[in-house]
Amino acid sequence: MVKVMASNIKFTLVGGYGHGNLGDDALMLATVSVLSQRVRRDDITILIRQPAPKLDYVLRFVPGCNVTHSLPGEAIQCENIVYGGGTLFFAFPGIKKSFFQRTKEVATTCATAPGHVARRVFIERLRSQSYPNISANHSFGLGIGLGPFVNGDHKSLDARAALQECEYLSVRDRFSESLCHKWGIEHAIQRADLCFCPDLWGITNHKPASQNGRLRHIGVVVREWKHTKVGASYKRPLKQAVSKLRRGGYDIKYILFQREPNWEAELCETGDGVLNYSLQRSSVPDFVEALRQFDLIITARAHGAILAATLGIPSVCIEIEPKLNYVCESLKGGSRLWHQPFDEKELVDIVAEISGKLHGYCEQVQLAARTNRDLAELSVSEFLSIL
Repeated sequence: MVKVMASNIKFTLVGGYGHGNLGDDALMLATVSVLSQRVRRDDITILIRQPAPKLDYVLRFVPGCNVTHSLPGEAIQCENIVYGGGTLFFAFPGIKKSFFQRTKEVATTCATAPGHVARRVFIERLRSQSYPNISANHSFGLGIGLGPFVNGDHKSLDARAALQECEYLSVRDRFSESLCHKWGIEHAIQRADLCFCPDLWGITNHKPASQNGRLRHIGVVVREWKHTKVGASYKRPLKQAVSKLRRGGYDIKYILFQREPNWEAELCETGDGVLNYSLQRSSVPDFVEALRQFDLIITARAHGAILAATLGIPSVCIEIEPKLNYVCESLKGGSRLWHQPFDEKELVDIVAEISGKLHGYCEQVQLAARTNRDLAELSVSEFLSIL
């Protein structure tokens, strides 16, 4: 039996929200800020599409909005749907793990975040089911990303069906635009990620991070990658490169954009300094402001490079997935790509090259950030003009 949620919802905001991820939280703040220019906050309902650890932090971040869970098998009826940025439609092949690997992961999670275990089990049970069916009179997409779609034809069909209904659709990269056009969605247009507009998610200080021309402090944004084997293989050479760079005199700190039990356990064992995005202690703008201490960001997360760029900080994108390639490409001259299969010497050499030309990289990333900000602002104005 299909459960139907209330049909009196005026605006349903759909994204990767409610799971304590810095990039998705920034996108949530940005999209709510955009919508609030036309509608009242109490007309906005933020949809959490999978079980989330807590909803109270979402309500704290976007006071006045409504928040609701939706599970597979539920149908949502509303007046308007807004797909609010991020990678909303994708299908990775996944990594087959041995019994020993899975047991070790569970043990680590139990030790560092026991509450995370039940949630992961619940999510795994839902993976084979579809996302909720959402029907509305009007739908819009704002700076979203697509793919990749590997062994996931049904998910690509779901994405195509959903996006064909959008009266306005902006995407954040050339691949997403090309895929939409391939699907016959000709009105899809490439703009930029909304996080390139810091005013929308809480930062009004647009002054670039101060740097004296010397690369000394490096932040390394890491994530547990479970989708592809080659992408997950970056961890070991990254640690080796970090050790070598530290011996070369660089001050390096790891950064977590959300709870990462395995990384947390390993970094705790080695005594590494960690800058950790905490829902209890952090706000999005405060945490991003803390990134100003770094001269360079090495990142396995796309928003690590994007948020760094808004501060005028160059980056090295770790190519764990195609999205990192697209982000690096959008930051022309202000970012470098550490290619698969992740040679530690290549990363060390990239850092050395940036170190010797730091001023030029900072100038280029500031220019690229302004260009992307203009594109994101254009997307906002186009969207609001037809809302």
